[in-house]
This record gives sequence, structure tokens and C-alpha cells, in this order.
Amino acid sequence: MSLGSRDTSKAIARAERAVLAIKEVEQTFADAAADNRMALPEDDLAHALDAFAELEALTTIHFETQDITRAAVCGSLRLAAIGRGLGELDLVRRVNALLAQLAQQPSPDPTTRRAFAEASNDLMLAEAGADQLDAAIETYFGIALLSDNFPADSDLTGARAKAAANLIALTLEAGRETVAEHMTRELDALSHIFPDEKRVSLQVARGRFNRLAWTARTGSPDAAIAELETLFDTAIGSPTDEGLIDIASDAAFVLVTRLGTRQHHQNALKAFDLLSKLAVLPASGDPITGRLAEAAFNLITDLCQNNRRDEAQLIHDDLAGLSVAQDDNPKIRLAQAKGAANLAMTHEAVGDVVAAELLTADLKALVHAHPDDMAVFEIAAMVDCAD
Repeated sequence: MSLGSRDTSKAIARAERAVLAIKEVEQTFADAAADNRMALPEDDLAHALDAFAELEALTTIHFETQDITRAAVCGSLRLAAIGRGLGELDLVRRVNALLAQLAQQPSPDPTTRRAFAEASNDLMLAEAGADQLDAAIETYFGIALLSDNFPADSDLTGARAKAAANLIALTLEAGRETVAEHMTRELDALSHIFPDEKRVSLQVARGRFNRLAWTARTGSPDAAIAELETLFDTAIGSPTDEGLIDIASDAAFVLVTRLGTRQHHQNALKAFDLLSKLAVLPASGDPITGRLAEAAFNLITDLCQNNRRDEAQLIHDDLAGLSVAQDDNPKIRLAQAKGAANLAMTHEAVGDVVAAELLTADLKALVHAHPDDMAVFEIAAMVDCAD
């Protein structure tokens, strides 16, 4: 073995020991966190910082040695997790600076670039959570710059899209709509450059969901529905993509609930109709069906509060059909029972005794079909039909 090879081997061993030291401190911190003690003894943190300084030095000298680079990435990610847990953002930024330096190397192994992008995403969220939104925006542009330098790295592009989608939510919450619009344009541009990249498509959908959820609270109901319709079309175009369908159905549920609460019932009904169509797609499963049932109950409640009984009855009929089709699903059964009870009491309050009795008969049948379901029994007892 040559002198250079021996020096490299020793450097690799030093890097591995440094990572082990950080890992031990990480475990100490995890144990403390499990006991609700988000703190570390000063000596332990100093030990981890000394080990990280060793990694910084080794990567400067042996920047072409992949084993040392990989060790530095591993140690950096562990120390960044400790820093975020402690709220030590300056420490996390120091770690991120090393990852950025390593990521810029023209390495054939793209793992380092992806590690930097994911760590930057985590840093961005931590900065926003600490009311340092400008720093979070700057962190995003660090990811974007690296992505521009390595345009063929699809994983890196996906991480950039994820950061942009996150930043849409963060900036809208802070009233920074101009930045949110810029991030939306970033996502649109990425989707045009990478039209077949699923990770990008998913994050474009997340970005649209974030805008929709924000708009649904206080913004234009029509604008929120327009966002949902675009999401719906995307999901329908990929009927086996579980991720897209999940985001679209979650968006529809949000609109049903928020627009119904705001008494924009026609738009809430549109959102419910779209959610119903999503629930029958091939990639839809029990969670989305459960979401549909809960949305139905929420909408029945809002419609009943505004005496829109005919529309509430139609939604209840849909919910009852869903409950029959999935008779073994207790969540859907409970949603049906609650919806029927609300609607029955609304009919009774306005003197429509016949309609109320029909619904109480449905509730009785549900109780008799499932005598061991105490949740349904309690709902039926509220309207005196649990005999």
C-alpha cells in the first residue's frame, strides 16, 4: 500500500469515528426527547460539534474521496436533526453549508445533492416555524440553484418542487402572496420541463392544494372551486396514481367543509360531487371512501342549519347507499347515523313529521342490523328510535 493510500485509509477511519460520535449523541438526544426533555448536556453537544469539525476538515482535504463524502453526509444529516430538535438553527445552517459544498462537487453519486435538498427542505420548515420566513425563502433558492446546475437529476428536481409547494403554504399563511405566486410559477415551469416526472406532478398538485386550502378559508369560493377542478382533471387523467387521487380528494373534502361552513352551499355541493367521482377511481381506497362519508355528514349538517332540507336529503341518500355498499365499515355507518339524526331533527323542527319518521325508521333498521355498534345506538337514542 502506498503512502497516499495509507493516508486516505486513515482519513476514512477518522471520518467513520466522527460519524459514530455524532450518532451516539443523536441517540442520547432521542432518549431525552422520549422523556420529554428536548435538551442535551453541554458536553454531549460539544462532543458532536468536535466530530463535525473533524468531518469539515476531512472533506476539505479529501474532497475527492467518496467514502469520506458519504460519511460527512451521514454525520451532517444526524447533526442537523439534533440541531432542529434543539431549535439551534445556526447549527443547522452550518451543517447545511457543508452539505451545499459537498453537493456542488461533480460527483457521479447524486446522493449528496439529494441529501442537501432534503436537509434544506427541513431547514426551510424550521426557519419558517421560528418566524424567519425570509431565511426560509433564501434556503429555497439554494435548492433551486443546485437544481439548475444539475438539471438531469430528477430526484433533485422533485425535492425542489417539494420545497416550492411547502413555501406556497408558508408564504400564504404569512400574507406574502407575491412570493406564493412566484413559487406557483416555479412549479408550473418545472411541470413543463419535466411533464412525465411523477415527483414533480405530485408536488404541483400539493402546491395547488395549498393555494386551494388557503383560498377556501376567506378567499373567493369560485377561485377555490377552479383550483379543485384543475386538481380533479389531473387525478382523472391518472386514475391509478394514488398520490394524486389522495391530494385531490383531500382538497375536495376541505372545500366541502370550509365552503359549507361559510354558507357557500352550491360550491360545497360541487366539491362533494367531485369527491364522489374521485372515490370510485381504481386507486381510491377505504381512506378516500371514509373521507367521502365524513364530507357527506358535514354537508348535511351545514345544509340542515340553513333549512336546505331537500339538498340534505339527497346527500343523505348518497351516504345511505355508500353505507349499504360498505356495510362492514363502522366509520361510514356512524356518518350515516349522524347524518340521518341531524336531518330527522331538522324535519321535525319545521313540522315535517312524515319525513322525520322515514329517517327514524332508517335509523332503527341500522340499529337492528348492527346491535353491537354502541356508537350508532347512542345516535339513535338521541332521536328516541333505539328501541
